Amino acid sequence: MPKPNSSKRKRRGGSRRKTAYSVPGSEEPTSTWDIFRSRISGFELLPDESPPDDMLTYLHLRSPRAPTLPPTKQPPVTLTAETSFLLQTYLRTVATWMDLMDHSNTYEIMCSIASEHHKRHLLGQIMLVNYQSIDARSSGIDGANFWLHVRHEIGFALTTERPMVMDPMAWHVDWKEGDVREDVQGNHVLWILARVLNLIYGPESETATGRQKREGFLQELEDWRKRQLDSFIGIPYGEEDSDGFRRVFFTVTAAAAGTFWYHVTHILLYTEPSLQNAAYRPFIQDQAKRIGDIAISEFPDSLRVFASHGLYYAAKHISGIGRKARIWSIMNAVESELGYCTKPMVKRLQELAESGASSAFHAQ
Repeated sequence: MPKPNSSKRKRRGGSRRKTAYSVPGSEEPTSTWDIFRSRISGFELLPDESPPDDMLTYLHLRSPRAPTLPPTKQPPVTLTAETSFLLQTYLRTVATWMDLMDHSNTYEIMCSIASEHHKRHLLGQIMLVNYQSIDARSSGIDGANFWLHVRHEIGFALTTERPMVMDPMAWHVDWKEGDVREDVQGNHVLWILARVLNLIYGPESETATGRQKREGFLQELEDWRKRQLDSFIGIPYGEEDSDGFRRVFFTVTAAAAGTFWYHVTHILLYTEPSLQNAAYRPFIQDQAKRIGDIAISEFPDSLRVFASHGLYYAAKHISGIGRKARIWSIMNAVESELGYCTKPMVKRLQELAESGASSAFHAQ
């Protein structure tokens, strides 16, 4: 006698087995936060699968331990026929996206850096860096990954206007006098920038103490600048175009990146979240123009994505609708050519420009 048809269909191939990193309500992890929440004692007690908003702002992570290997000692690398093939394939493909700020980095394109998904990913990434005791003294791939994370977190802080989660004072940086390697100098600027973000988006931002610290950072930037060769800062060439921009030549991408963020950090100190002194206005225009000069030059793909967050502030504060539109166009090209979502930033800039023009019209 044939069995009656069951209303419940049997899954083809048997029941699906959850992975070792499954989280409540999900068969597979979708971010590094999910993995840590399911595997680290204490995090499974959180009532929500998503990290709370205040965790990104107030999470206190223990300082990373000193690395086992001395900073100057590199772990041995064995090159086999297989690894040689993989390396050559990497150089022909993924390496075209390398961020040469430290000669060994890649970055991940995130279409919505302020999204819930990215927040989950970032928090898990921070925990991974912390639990692996990775910091600025780490060497090899660990060191590369640390500065990769720093750039991710800086982009998130600029987009959300929040302080850094990992305290830059706990990065264990060790800047050697006379070390003029471009990647090291570029990382040094990022360390200054991260501390500036903690100030301008922190509780001391608009206080007398905060203003004193801003002056201290401006001096620190100039001290950094004095240590650089003129070729590091860039060599202008050609004539100014109709918008007043002039191309700049850099010997390596790391120098372009370091100089770019040097100028962006000035703008942040001068006028974020509000103009600190009317006397800064001409300096703001000078810094914004220099950022535009770099942006219209030979701007490598490895720098364009991360730099879009800095271009936002140049476009926000530069005078003249023609100059603003020029930078908007550069930011739009990042999305159309590289796939990194910049439309929300450009839309916000256009709204700010329209509201500013409207205010000026009604004031007449």
